This record gives sequence, C-alpha cells and structure tokens, in this order.
Amino acid sequence: MFIKESMEKMFYENQMVLQDIHLAVKNFHVQNYDRALRLGSQILEKMEGLVREYVEHADEINQTGFAQIDLQQIQEMLLRILKTQQDRDYVLLADLYELELAAYIEAVQQALFQYVSEEDLQADAPYFIEFCTNGECTLAKEAEGRKFYFHSNDKPLLAAYELAESWYKQDKSQYIIFGFGLGYHAYFLGKIDETVEIIVYESDENVIALSEKYGVKEKFLKNPKHKLIYDRNQSKLWKGLSGMTDSGTFVIHYPSLQVMEASSIKIRLENYFIQYNSVENQMGMLIANFRENQKNVPDTVYQLSDSWKGKTAYIVAAGPSLDQNFHELKKVNKEHSMIIAVGTVFRKMVKEKIPIDYVVISDANLRVREQIRGIEDQQIPLLLLSTANYKFGEDYKGPKYLIYQEDFILAEEAAKKKNGFTCKVGGSVSTVALDLALKLGCRKIITLGLDLAYTNNYAHAKDTFRRNISDVKDLRVIEDIYGKEVYTNCSMDQYREWIERHIKNFSDVAFYNATEGGANIKGMKNVALKDMVK
Repeated sequence: MFIKESMEKMFYENQMVLQDIHLAVKNFHVQNYDRALRLGSQILEKMEGLVREYVEHADEINQTGFAQIDLQQIQEMLLRILKTQQDRDYVLLADLYELELAAYIEAVQQALFQYVSEEDLQADAPYFIEFCTNGECTLAKEAEGRKFYFHSNDKPLLAAYELAESWYKQDKSQYIIFGFGLGYHAYFLGKIDETVEIIVYESDENVIALSEKYGVKEKFLKNPKHKLIYDRNQSKLWKGLSGMTDSGTFVIHYPSLQVMEASSIKIRLENYFIQYNSVENQMGMLIANFRENQKNVPDTVYQLSDSWKGKTAYIVAAGPSLDQNFHELKKVNKEHSMIIAVGTVFRKMVKEKIPIDYVVISDANLRVREQIRGIEDQQIPLLLLSTANYKFGEDYKGPKYLIYQEDFILAEEAAKKKNGFTCKVGGSVSTVALDLALKLGCRKIITLGLDLAYTNNYAHAKDTFRRNISDVKDLRVIEDIYGKEVYTNCSMDQYREWIERHIKNFSDVAFYNATEGGANIKGMKNVALKDMVK
C-alpha cells in the first residue's frame, strides 16, 4: 500500500492510538475516570514508539505540507497532558487528548495518505472504500441512484462503539445481528462483553470480502463465540431467530438493510426495525409518563366493561378519507353503539359537534398535548395508554381511564395487581383502540378514517395535522379498497399487516371498513358509512 513498509506500520499504529483517544475521551465525558486513565496510559506508552517513527520519517511527512514533525512541539504537548493528568483536571485532559493530540495525529495521517496507492482502495462497483481523516476505512455502496454509507466517514470505529453500547443489555447472553458491513459494530459489541455469543447474518458476499480486506472480520472471529454467516436470502436468519430464547436479542445494522434490494423480507426487517427502535429510543420517556399517569389517573378501562360488552364500536381515525363521510356519525343510534375517536381527531370532532363517546390517546411525546388544547374542560372520557404523555392526565378536566399494555413490564405488573387485562399496542393509536374494543367485548367494529395510506397524496384529514406529502421517494405501493395503487409508508403498512393478523383471531366479531379510501385491509368488509348508520 505504501512506498515504505515502515510508513504503512506507522499509519496503522496511528489508527490504533486514535481509537484509544476517542474511547478515552468518551469515558472522561461520562466520568468513567478509571477506564479513561487506563486508556490514557496505553496512549502515552504507544506514543513513545510513534514519536521515534515520526522523527525518522520527518522529511517525507514535512514535505507534504499536511503536518510538521517538530520534536520539541510534540514533547511539550505530551507534557501538558501528563501535567493535566497529575492535576486531575479530567475535563481539560479530555480536551487536550481530543483537540491537540488527536488533531495532531490526524494531520500526520493526512500526510501519510499521500503515499497510499489509490488502486489499493478501489472496490468493484457499486462499492466504495474510503479513508477517513483518522485513517480508518469506511464502506459505501451505490443503490437506487444514491450513495449509502455503512459506517461513519468521520470516526467509523467510534460511531460503531456507540452503536454497540446502545445494543448491549446486561441480561442478554446472545445477540443476533443482521448486517456486517466492515464488522466494526459487531467487533465492539464483543469487546464490551467477551462472554456473549454474537451471530451476524450478512446477505452480501462482496461485503464479507471487503470486511476481510479493510475491516475487522479477522479480529471479530478470533473470539470462538462469534460467528459470521453468509445468508443470501435470509433463510438462515429466520431459522436462527426461531431458536432464540429470552436470553437473546435481535438487532439490525440499518445501513445494511437500506442497501438491500426491495423484497417482502426487506419489508419485514424494516417493520421490525421501526418497532424496536420506537420502544428503545423512548424508554426513559415511557417510564416517566407511566409513573406520572399512575399518580394522576387512578381509574382504568376495566370499569367500562359492562357498558361496552356486545356493542358496535365506531373507531374514528385521522386518515384523509375521513373528510368524505364523518358527518354521517351524527346519525349513529347510540342505544347499541359507541363512537371512539383517536386523539388526533378529537378537536375536529368537537368542532363539528360529532357525538363521540370516548377518545383514545397513546403517544408518549409532549407535542401531542396539542390534541386537547382549548378543550381541556370537555367531559368526553379520555382513554390513555399507561405510557401516554403525562400532560393529558394532568391537564384534562374530564374523566380519564388508563389502558395497560402488553410488552411493557411496568404496565403488565400493574394490570396483574388489578386482575385486569393488557391491550396489544400494534404500533398506533388506532390499533390500541381496536384491541381495546375487542377486549371489552364489542361484537361489531366499524372503522373510518383508517386509510393507512396517502389517499390523494394526503397524510391526514383536514383540521388535524400536517396534510400534504411532498415526496413519494422511499414510499411503498399497495392496493387500495378499489383495487388501485396507493402510496403508504413503512409504519402504516406495518399497522395494516398487524390488523390483518390480529382480527383473524376473532371469528365471532364482524369487522367493517367504512373508510371509503386508503389501504385494503384483508378481513374487513369495505362498506359505505351511510349504509352502516341506518
């Protein structure tokens, strides 16, 4: 790769020191000083040898103009680090490592780049191997006319370490990973805990070959608990997942998923990724909302069982087709029926004087507090998922009831104490409302506004939320209720599939879709709302 073997050696030693510096800085920032100082000792020890190599190749490095090898300058920089370490000023010490020493080594790397053979970095199209500023390699691939990076093109190993940290769970002893790239994320997951089993499934043999030449495949596989499996059509992945126990977990390297060709398997993996990330990224917020809702909302939906059993439930979602027929709800005979609206359409229904009976709210984010702005004094009962944003429980003056959900341990424990049931979430507020109606014994369910698609390129009904979509790139095409094509996104398509699977379990319940537009939902009979309210 280099004109001189000794310069190549120096290049890779620089890489290793930079990795240690970035990890040390990260540990300083989170006040793990023991780990940071141990890394600091390794850094300073390695620098002794590196400085000698810098001086030996000073002429070649200096003539590039990217870095200047000045022994006195280097020694003064290292002495400042030692002095700051002795003073135990760990905030400044992290800055010195990152802003001075790392910056200097990166400048040396830029000088050494001038001696790299460009041919050695060439990968067969559509792949690209690129050097980052610190000398680490990153991988990219051209797909669908765009260039996608598998790893950061700044500090790929540090970014991979952060990803591995986010995946690591102390109660898990097995990790199944989809997507290897150059192997950085899998390698660091194994470094965080050398005792865990890590099985990576990679569908592209070209990526595996590149990881062997430019990545960390060899280092990853040194641990006998680590496996890399070539799995062209994901058949081995599904087999592996079917045998996974509670001590295992499945994670997806999303860039590897992005560059896959479109297929039903890719859709399944995207659906899983969305669901997994939604829960993982919001966990702290979910716990906080649950805690506050327990204090502010003492009643539960269990108290509503007698009033729902055997009735017809009209579930009103916020899809764009809602505008076509929602006024028909004024004709609903309430003796044997009830109207359940999702929070997104609450204000719209109040404004239009639609006689709704309940409102279901599930979103954990504070922004959805807007759904009750100006109508906090309404007496229509709110049915709040136990992790819904706590401001609803605090601010709404009317009746409120909690819904405990499956797969959230705090909610499951609370439901058990009350001898109650838990609802399946399904990913959206509409799916929560659907399962609640089933759990409380409704015998007929009629949905409207449940487009689960961008009908006429609209996202929502009027007076609810952002309406227009501006770009159909990355959207899916599905069949609408008229047999025509309509755009949808990953999330809405996932909700449709969930509903189709779920309602198969209720042969004694009649399901009607009175949306009059949007996705065709198998298992629901498409009807006109005006015919249902007669």
